[in-house]
Amino acid sequence: MKPADDTRRNPDISNLLEEQIKAGDFPSAVYLVGEKDATIFTDALGHSAVEPYRITNKLDTIYDLASLTSHLLPACFAHVESSSAN
Repeated sequence: MKPADDTRRNPDISNLLEEQIKAGDFPSAVYLVGEKDATIFTDALGHSAVEPYRITNKLDTIYDLASLTSHLLPACFAHVESSSAN
C-alpha cells in the first residue's frame, strides 16, 4: 500500500488509543487506514517494550495478535458504546 501525499494521523483514533495506553490497557498501538492502494491515516503510539527499558513504537512494529485481542476488543467496544449513547 503506497502512502497518500497527505498521510497523517487521525486525531480521533490516536486520542482513543493514547487514552487506553495511559490507562494501562496496553503499552502501544499501530494503526493504518487505507483506501484502495493509498494510506489515508497512520500512526504509532506508546512503547513496544517497557522493561528493562522503553523502546518507542514504530510503524513497522510487529505484534503477536493472539495476545492482544483480549485487551483491544473491550476498549473498542467501550468506545462504540459511548459513541452510540451520544
